[in-house]
Amino acid sequence: MIDITPRAILLLKDFFKNRKPGHVRILITLGGCGIRTFGVALEKPGKNDEVFTVEGFTFIIDKELWKDVRPLKVDADSISFRISGNGIEPNSGCGSCGLMCGLNGSRRCSGDCKNCTHPCSNKKGDKYNLI
Repeated sequence: MIDITPRAILLLKDFFKNRKPGHVRILITLGGCGIRTFGVALEKPGKNDEVFTVEGFTFIIDKELWKDVRPLKVDADSISFRISGNGIEPNSGCGSCGLMCGLNGSRRCSGDCKNCTHPCSNKKGDKYNLI
């Protein structure tokens, strides 16, 4: 099962607004400190893929990966997707919440920032209200 939040659906609709609809591949990436995180790419399905259609969007994932990480949840902040599954959580950086401050005062959390004390956090602990 793939659970897609309303916020992720809005981000997908916005992304594909002026583009030809495509398949969204869910994949594993290896980040800093050896942390495994999910990523997305636009690709066509292959013979070793599971294919899911949710809310009109087609998601593909390698069958072996799917066996290991199901069920999946696709969420989003206002910039990017946040995908979690069995044993893999959204990236939270090495020993921090992964909050990044922009030059113009904007903020973006790349992980679970509920307990973040970073100077540019919103202090409310609302991981979706950081921009």
